[in-house]
Amino acid sequence: MATLCLYIKPTATRPGTRLMSVTRLGPEWTGRRLRLREPGRVGLREPDLVGWSDFYAGSPCDVHVAFARDGERSGWLVWGGTLGLRSLPPGVDDPEAVRGGGWDEPPVLWIDDASLFPEDVRAVVTTGSEAGLPAGSGEVAGEPLPS
Repeated sequence: MATLCLYIKPTATRPGTRLMSVTRLGPEWTGRRLRLREPGRVGLREPDLVGWSDFYAGSPCDVHVAFARDGERSGWLVWGGTLGLRSLPPGVDDPEAVRGGGWDEPPVLWIDDASLFPEDVRAVVTTGSEAGLPAGSGEVAGEPLPS
């Protein structure tokens, strides 16, 4: 278990967060991009997420996923940089191409269903008894997302 403190700065198009203190209860996955299955189930229009930082007037950074608890809820927490998360429209491979655009993503995402993650992410974040997951969590029927 580890305690994380996250603060996402507000922007003109969305609020940030107050200082969040969460307890990470399982392993952490980190990558340059996260592709969610069924992004509409968590209120997103686009499936590809990147972290976004305020460095250099806004730039992409790593996105993270870990099973966590904040006192009010528990689930898989998805977070990025100091400006939160950004989603990429279809066909956009370079996050820099959307610099300065308007986004409606929440600063962080709480996800309660591991089947929304690609297989390689699930393999990391649903392993280990330290996550305190119920038996069968992370089991998904069907084909994994393409890499």
